[in-house]
Amino acid sequence: MMELLEDILQDSIKGKRDRLGNAELSFYAKDDCNVFISTLFHCLQEIVEKYPDTYDLYDAELFFDYVRFIRDNNDEFDEENFKKKVAKINKKIDYIIKEKLKNKKKRIKELTIFKEELDEFKSYITNKDNLETDFINYLLESPRNIKYIDMVFEKMPDVMQIKDERGSSLFSNIIERYFTAIDKEEANDIAYYKNLLLLMNTKREFKILEKDKKRILTDIYNKVNSLASDKKKAKSNTTKLKALEDLKNIIKPQVSKKIALNDIAKKYNIDINFKSNVIDTVKNHKIELNKDNYPDRRFIKDYVLSIDGEDSIEIDDALSCTKLSNGHYLLGVHIASILGYFDYASDVVQTAFDRVHSIYLHNKVKGSEGMIPIFPLDFSANYGSLLEGQDRLTRSYLFEIDKKGNIVKEEFVKSIINNNKQATYDEINDVIENGSSNEELNNTVKNLNEVTKLLRKKYKSNEIYELIKENNDDSSELKVKRKGSQEIVYRAMTLTGNRVANYFADNNYPCLYRVHNVPEKLNEKIESLVNSLVDNYGGDQKEKLYKLVTEIYPKSTYDLKGSHTGLKLDHYCHCTSGLRRSADIMVEHALEICHDKTPTVEELADLHIEILEKRDIIKEKEDALDWFVGDVNKSLRMKKF
Repeated sequence: MMELLEDILQDSIKGKRDRLGNAELSFYAKDDCNVFISTLFHCLQEIVEKYPDTYDLYDAELFFDYVRFIRDNNDEFDEENFKKKVAKINKKIDYIIKEKLKNKKKRIKELTIFKEELDEFKSYITNKDNLETDFINYLLESPRNIKYIDMVFEKMPDVMQIKDERGSSLFSNIIERYFTAIDKEEANDIAYYKNLLLLMNTKREFKILEKDKKRILTDIYNKVNSLASDKKKAKSNTTKLKALEDLKNIIKPQVSKKIALNDIAKKYNIDINFKSNVIDTVKNHKIELNKDNYPDRRFIKDYVLSIDGEDSIEIDDALSCTKLSNGHYLLGVHIASILGYFDYASDVVQTAFDRVHSIYLHNKVKGSEGMIPIFPLDFSANYGSLLEGQDRLTRSYLFEIDKKGNIVKEEFVKSIINNNKQATYDEINDVIENGSSNEELNNTVKNLNEVTKLLRKKYKSNEIYELIKENNDDSSELKVKRKGSQEIVYRAMTLTGNRVANYFADNNYPCLYRVHNVPEKLNEKIESLVNSLVDNYGGDQKEKLYKLVTEIYPKSTYDLKGSHTGLKLDHYCHCTSGLRRSADIMVEHALEICHDKTPTVEELADLHIEILEKRDIIKEKEDALDWFVGDVNKSLRMKKF
């Protein structure tokens, strides 16, 4: 049987007959697949010995195909026997290269390449988890999309435990790549792999073995000692040492069962406290707000009010609205001006960029006041906040709006306001329903409510987007509210973000846009899914059901171009919350350069680079901020605080 089989295989390899089909392979291998494999190896040995006189090496491709089929379709395939036969062939190749082909460089090179291919094939054949190995490599290299990988972990948590052909887990592969990125000082790779580790740390299914922790920490300490053996060396290796410190904070096990907020923050490279120089700058930065000190600023004389939640600490926006003699409305959106108080290049402002946005925590968290701000509270909750009865530096966006909701005129001005009324949503809702004895407050709220109705008709967001955002807990986004005082604020701020973004787009100036891309088909699928769920569970559950599909709905991001699908706007940016969001400070800086004066070519080029840098900082850190909040909430549930 073996002799007959070998003749058939030889004829197949020589091209004297068609290659064997799957049915023929199954027939010849049905009695003993390992005898079949031995016969294949005998043929391969002849190919190697007689190369290049009789065969070309590409003939061996049939050998690979045949072995692959037998391995995949026979449970009795003997991997150890296969490895031994590969080793025997490799020895034969070494002998031929050494004894027979001493002066034939081309043939030596081809046989050497073939030997490498054979070893690679052996690794493939003897790795039963080959598909999982491929998936590990795909996750680490191909998508480069943290949100996609997060979804994979949610749907397939077991993927965190699989191992590649070397027996290395996904975690070990990430650590290995992280060290390589540090050695090469590849900033993007360092950030990517660090975020992957942080993401895995948030998953309850993920566990790091104690022996792995010790091994990694030992590697870290050894590298640190090597990079910082003296002061000069340490100074030149600052980037590498910082990356190693970040890794140590992620890996290092907690000693105490009780977890301090600072311990969790350290893991995600989040600063709870401010450096002394930032605190001192804020503390000593007291200013006199008068017309003489700020001749370039307009004093807003209209009645101004702020509308916020009862627990709001940072009052960063206020509104005014009067009716003009021509029947139009003059809507004023007044935003706390960060750069009116501090230079863009100052440590205070650059620290805010590093923090990305304020983090809002549960009040039960010990060691915080329920939030981690991007500015010291002496500024963001005190003299920079639009407190009632206090003059404050602002940037005012003034819109003349006709009876159809069209913007017929607009101004963006540096200003000073005095907040006449620091109100809550409930207070303004009461004024909407019942009126107020304060005539100025009553008229302003009445005008704001009328303008809001006009804007609602003029600017229509995607309904799916509105429902999802209304039920989303993302503290970095303005809540979508569709009634009363909350809608007044939402419509005014959205209008401002759109009009400011349009200014940059129309003039082809650089801007940090808020971008949201959702294919129409996905919107249709989500709507269909929710409607199906509503049919089964009842219409009263519709808003809760939208919360369920939040995970599959693309989130907004920051970039230098792009539209906003959810808001149905060609251009949109964040520019109304500088006290709590760094992206808004970037837009204010862009306005200083591009709107308040005529920019030079050099200034526009520098601005473009600045926006790219700040965009990358936000993208690198915003996921870690979300994971930090999730980790804190998990610790609260487990009563570890």
